[in-house]
Amino acid sequence: MLKRIWKPRQRLAAQVAATGLLASSMALVPFTGSTTPAEAADATTNVLFGTPERDLGKDYEKSDDLIVSGTGDSDGFHIVTASEREGYAFREVTSLRRKDIDAGPWTGYVCTTGSGRYAAAVYMPSLWTNKPGAVYRGAFAAVVRLSDGKVTEVAQGVQLSYYSPGCGEDDRVLFSTSSATDTDAGDTTVIEADATTGKAVADRTITGQLTHMLPTPQGDYGILNGDLVKLTGRGKATRAQKQAELNGPVFALTSSGGGNLDLGLVSDQKSVISRWHRGRLSPLGSGKIGKLKLLPRKGGSLAVGDVAGVDISRAPGLKAQPFTGTIAAVSREGRLVVLRYVG
Repeated sequence: MLKRIWKPRQRLAAQVAATGLLASSMALVPFTGSTTPAEAADATTNVLFGTPERDLGKDYEKSDDLIVSGTGDSDGFHIVTASEREGYAFREVTSLRRKDIDAGPWTGYVCTTGSGRYAAAVYMPSLWTNKPGAVYRGAFAAVVRLSDGKVTEVAQGVQLSYYSPGCGEDDRVLFSTSSATDTDAGDTTVIEADATTGKAVADRTITGQLTHMLPTPQGDYGILNGDLVKLTGRGKATRAQKQAELNGPVFALTSSGGGNLDLGLVSDQKSVISRWHRGRLSPLGSGKIGKLKLLPRKGGSLAVGDVAGVDISRAPGLKAQPFTGTIAAVSREGRLVVLRYVG
């Protein structure tokens, strides 16, 4: 049973700009068939929607939808959740920090495993991001059991990046550490953790800067030197097997089940969504650059934003949700969009 209730320190706005999950407070907008945000409650209550039956629908109390996110301040990097059945009331699950380090505000990134029972996080003092190499190999990695907030530290000296940690369809998590510098891509070591135990179970080293690591039942994938790759072998036998050559920088890699991978990349000044399946990469459509996002959801992927030009009829497991505004994240079932509060 979660006992702590997290209350935003600032008033929540319903329509604000968003660039990531590293915010001092957040705004949430439910998908209710309209791109017009519902009115959020103010900071005197931890329930974000004062009239949830009107804003979320009459069956909101039966919903299993959940948002899992992280926000940092001088007290640590807080893992928070909000469930639709409680009107998306934020509750703090735990706060991550090192007692032996007093370095001001903390920052980090978090993802949720496929079962929805665990969160994986990387975190470090914000000031450290200015140190050479710190973002590549200076952060801490942990797994959090969401039911009771139990924290298990997985590793130290890991990478702090929006694409790390990597969560997929099951309860495996991929963290990374990199020897990259400003002039050299270096090597990337992928640390595989079992979220059910919180223990690191394997590590594999790849030459080059591997990004967007994604564990799936069919194997572990990532982006290396502009290619979609699959990690094969263990130890010294580890290889990055090329799957597809990509024609632009990648901003997202997600799994839609059944061996289907969805990629978001930038090409010809557009945000493009593509499907990779059985050795073939097929473009599904595009939207305005920066206005089309690809995010994980329970059981698949979600294209959200400028989705009018994306054809999901050929992509089982991928859903599309039109939305006007800058998007940071969505809830596990894709019913809620998270925006960053900046004013």
